[in-house]
Amino acid sequence: MKRKEIYIVFSVGLGLMFVAFALFNTPTKFSTGSVGVSNDYYSTTTDSTKASATVPQPVKLASGTLGSVIILGTTTAATVKIYDNALATSTASSTLVATIPSGSIQGTYTFDRSMGYGILVDVGVGFVGSYVITYR
Repeated sequence: MKRKEIYIVFSVGLGLMFVAFALFNTPTKFSTGSVGVSNDYYSTTTDSTKASATVPQPVKLASGTLGSVIILGTTTAATVKIYDNALATSTASSTLVATIPSGSIQGTYTFDRSMGYGILVDVGVGFVGSYVITYR
């Protein structure tokens, strides 16, 4: 009789260990980026074929975040200015956030800056270059 009781206790214990292992052994989730799924960035391209030296280009007309500016080619003959502003036609009474001088080298310039009103890009006369602006 004792041997049968030991066998039952051993079987129940082994079964409980198996159930506990199955319930609590979840695979580890690794982060593969800097933002979560709901925090994806959008992007827009500003290049010499789309840019207008007379009218600023609105990127986002509501509050959000300026993620980064990616310079794809060397810029010449113009300075690019980024404003916190929701007005699509004027930089008056807006906050200057960044100035990218002409001749800036290729690369990614990360801002991750909160923008209270919107994102407005103003290119100078003679702008030749290509930028990608990320935002959310």
